[in-house]
Amino acid sequence: MKAIEIPHKQREHFKKSFLHNVSLMLYLDKNLNIEASMEFMKDRKWELLPLKEQRMNILHKENRSISIMFMGNIVVIAISAPSYTSFDDINNIATDITTILKSDNIKVINNIHILKENRYRLKHEQNKGKEWLIETLFSKEFAQSYPANDESLSFNTHEYMNTILLKQDQENDGIDSLTFRIMTSNYEDVNTEHWHEKIKMMNENLYDVWRWAISDNVIKMMTK
Repeated sequence: MKAIEIPHKQREHFKKSFLHNVSLMLYLDKNLNIEASMEFMKDRKWELLPLKEQRMNILHKENRSISIMFMGNIVVIAISAPSYTSFDDINNIATDITTILKSDNIKVINNIHILKENRYRLKHEQNKGKEWLIETLFSKEFAQSYPANDESLSFNTHEYMNTILLKQDQENDGIDSLTFRIMTSNYEDVNTEHWHEKIKMMNENLYDVWRWAISDNVIKMMTK
């Protein structure tokens, strides 16, 4: 795992976003009372997603663009564009999750993961190859750090945290598509009284990594 110094950046406001979805995953130190958790969220106007396989319990709203999954000691919150406007959307749901954790007397979260997926589509430039796409979308610092024969780049950014960058590209009907995922993980036990502060710091870390990795070309596209 590489150790890379990521500069902190002041958050910018953009007119356009390529963010496709955001997920927050919690691994608790013991199992939830699933039935009580589901009832609590349904009282908050969440709807049950009917599944043939009932091992997972999923609630949703806004035409399934926002969902919560409960399974044993795992909680997953997922929001897709355009329902996701800022990390406050995650925080608002996290407030209800905190209420559930307190009612179940769950005091420790063992692992926290935040995954953000961006999708970019560019008109294909013949004879320029994959390198052109990388140069167009990513900064020189990121391109130089990215292993040519690997599909992911992992590195430490903070104590007890690591960040993984994943990309996937394809050409279809004259359009080059690239999916760019950034995930940050915290493996330090977190008290449920303080996990909001932890995910805020993790989200800031994700922004810094994204801003470091992305090119000025993309920033210009987002500000137009």
